[in-house]
Formats: sequence, structure tokens, C-alpha cells
Amino acid sequence: MRPPEEPGAVTEAGSAVEGGFALRTVLFGLAATAALAGPWLVGLDVGPWRGIDGALLVLLVSGAVCFGWPSVDRHGGPQALLDLSVGAGSMIPFGLLGASVAGEAIGSAQAILVVGGLALALIWTGRLGGWPGAAAAVALVALLGWGSGGEGRGPAPGPVVEMLPVDLALRGPLGAARVRVGDAPPLEIISNLDVGASRRLRAWIPVPTERPPGPVVPRVEALSPGPLAADDRVAVVMAPGWSPDPALAARPRPPAPPVVRRAPAPAGLLGAWTAMLLLLAVRRSFQPRRPWTGAALGAAVGLGATVALTQLPQLASPEGLGPGVRSLEGVAGASPWLQVDRRRVALRLDGLGPGPAAIELHGRPPRRCTLDLTGPAGRLEVVLADGAVADLLRPLDPGLRPLQPAINGWGDLDPGWVREGARGWRATGPWRLGEGRSGPEAGRPDDAAASASPPAWGLGGLEGAGWVVLGRLSGEGFKGLGGPEGALGADDAGAGERGDTWIRVTGAPAPEER
Repeated sequence: MRPPEEPGAVTEAGSAVEGGFALRTVLFGLAATAALAGPWLVGLDVGPWRGIDGALLVLLVSGAVCFGWPSVDRHGGPQALLDLSVGAGSMIPFGLLGASVAGEAIGSAQAILVVGGLALALIWTGRLGGWPGAAAAVALVALLGWGSGGEGRGPAPGPVVEMLPVDLALRGPLGAARVRVGDAPPLEIISNLDVGASRRLRAWIPVPTERPPGPVVPRVEALSPGPLAADDRVAVVMAPGWSPDPALAARPRPPAPPVVRRAPAPAGLLGAWTAMLLLLAVRRSFQPRRPWTGAALGAAVGLGATVALTQLPQLASPEGLGPGVRSLEGVAGASPWLQVDRRRVALRLDGLGPGPAAIELHGRPPRRCTLDLTGPAGRLEVVLADGAVADLLRPLDPGLRPLQPAINGWGDLDPGWVREGARGWRATGPWRLGEGRSGPEAGRPDDAAASASPPAWGLGGLEGAGWVVLGRLSGEGFKGLGGPEGALGADDAGAGERGDTWIRVTGAPAPEER
């Protein structure tokens, strides 16, 4: 016959179980912080696995292990719901931080539902299913990633859609609309036009590359507010396209730098930890006698922390659009030149207008194309798939500033290279604005600098050129040139302030070389 247990034994066992849950919660917080801040601190590129971001994947697995682990004691329904609210309420804030670090649309209903739903499913299957449930929780993460059909990180041969210009005529009342061509991703329009208000502008819409012959006819799929009698609030007409000089457009362009993970917002990390510790305090206070009240309070705390995090400016408006690079291509004495802004992650255009421009996609179709008209200027944002890049091509008036092997009248170049005829490339070293011929003279094989070569991409597309000047604009040597403002509005698509700007100018071949 078993001896009766001491009255304090149950209390000590319960304290051990409670302490174990608190320890696992803190371990999850440490693992989540390391997953979010670690790659940024060490400069590690944590790519997605089968479509799930690496940091979010670590968060889900850590949450399944820490919160979905079967308890030593079999709790009833109220205690299980209390643990569920604490676990989900701790995972969701960190999950939203992970979505912001990964560049996703933080604060959207979709992100909240996805993170919250996964957290609930993982914890519930683990805590109520025992050891098989804990294994099922981890397997659920693997199945979600495996079934997502993730994208490779390398560039694909080419997208199945292209971006074509479209003229829009909008009338209120209009809150949102969706326009599509074939099975390409739609152009999502967000507007705040009131009754009687109207607006005309030019945007770009994804169009399938393989489509029936004949004119392209976009169709309006959805409108908000709902359908009206004889609805003509959205009129869509394909606009004439613009094509740059084929010789300039065919030149190889500098590659966009790799994606660098952003640092998690310190205020977001502090808020997530505060919410997690507050949830632990709620569990400790209400778990022994009032688990139903604790579960309700824990759900309220988790929901409040989620709403508070989505309102943080650092999360709602992440800085930058991802790495980018700008290249300027021209022929001396000819106009216009070509300006190309290459972007990863997203391409954004502010202040839309009818000016000539073209958008080229490389790699994969865009994830989303949004036209936001709630601001005074309007904004088009093309969110790119992983591994894809987008080029914005626009004409550029070079003005009267000369850039030739004998004189640099354009801007500071560092580094810079010059090629004249068949004498090969020579490095100029830092070449300041207004300086004449710089660097070692061409044709001196004993000088190591004379044989210096530019980047590999800078060697192509120069057939028939008499001379070439190639360099990276540095310092303030690019002052006064911010893109073709006035044609498309404010220039927020390029890398004039956030990335490198390269310039390549060629001259006509010498008479004896023609």
C-alpha cells in the first residue's frame, strides 16, 4: 500500500512544473532574440527554407519545443487554455518582429493571422497530444515549409510576366480596386476618393508574357465600396510603351548587392519581452485557482501586445527598400542617356506622372503590385520575390558636363578606369571633379596600375567604342542629379543616396579605327 503523500509534496511538484514552464518561456525568449538579432550582428545571410523565412522558422520550432512540450502533470481544460494563451501570446509578438525583419508587410491582418494561427496549432497539438503531439507540432512546421513550394535563391531564366504602362481614370467613391490581365498578379489600388472626386494617372500593371495576339485588355475584378449601378469608377487603358536606346539598354549592368537583414527594432524587442514576462506573471497568479480568468486575461494581454507592436513606427514603416544600385549609360555628345535603377526586395515609385519609363523584371514574377493613392503624390510599389531583381529605366539629360579621358567634368570617381582605343584599360585612381587626365599614362606595361581592369560587368556592350570612361561616383560628386524629377515626380526608386552609382560613357571610334 502506497504511503500517503505529504501535503507539501503536491505543492513542491506543482512549483516544479510551474518553474519548468517559466524556464522554457525564458528560453524561448532567448532563442527568439538570438534568431532575430544574431544574423544581423554577425552579418549572416539567413535565407528562407521552402518559402519560410529562416528567423520565422526558428521561432516556430522554438515555440513548438518550449510551449508545445507535454506537461509533466495532466492539466484540465482551463489550465491547458491558460498555457495556450501564455504560449501564443509570447510567440505572436516575436513572430511579428520576425516578419518585419524579413521585410514582410508588418501590421497586416494576414501576417497576424498566420503567426497567431501557427502558434495556436503548434502549442495545442503539443500540450494536449503528449509526446506524439509534440512530435506532430515539429512535423507541422516541416510540412508547412515543404508544402509551400519555396523559391530558390538563385535567379531564374526569366519571369512569366512583364510590366506594361497603363492609364487609369478613377472616380469616387472608391476605397480599393483590383485590376488584372490574364493570370498575372493583379494591380491592387488603394484609394480615398470621395463622391464626385476623380483622378487620372499612369501606373504599371503585370501582364503575362505569353498572351493571345491582339490588344491587351485589363479587367476590373473587385471594387470597394461594393458594386454600384452602371459602375464606371475605374477606367483602364493600356498606355504606349517607351523603349530606350537598344545599344545602351543592352549593356551589362552592375549587380544589386545581396540582401542584408535589418536589425530588429529595440522597442519591439523590449515590448515582446515585456509582454512575455507579464504573461508569466498572469499564469503564476491565476493558474492555481482561477485558470479561466487567467486564460482570458492572458489572451487580452497577448492581443494588446500584438496591437501595440503593429503601431510602432519602426515596424509600420521599415527604413529603406532593400539594396539597390544605379547605373548611368551614355555616349559623349549624344542625348538622352539612360538611367537604370536596379532593386531587390521592392521597387517603389513616388509621384507618378506620364514621363517615359520602363520596368524590367529579372528572375521571377512580383509577389505584389500596389498603387497607393491615399497620399498627395501617389505611390507604386512592386514587391519582388526572393532572388529577383527589377530595373527601372528612364531617359537622362546629361546637360553640358563633359566626361572624357582628358577631363572629368561630371563628378568625383573612385575607383575609375579609362580605355582608349586598343591600348587597354588603365586605372585612374581617385579622379576628382574638374581634374584633367589622371592616373598612369596608357601604354606603360611596366606600371602595374596600367593593367588594372574594371569589374567584369563593365567590359561588355562596348563594341565600336573609341574610348570608355567607367567609374563609381563618390562623395558629393553626384550633387544636382537626382533623377528625372518632373517626369515621374520625386525620385525614390534609385540608389543615389542608399547605394552605389556607376557611370559609363563611351566616345565614337577614332577615324582610323572605323
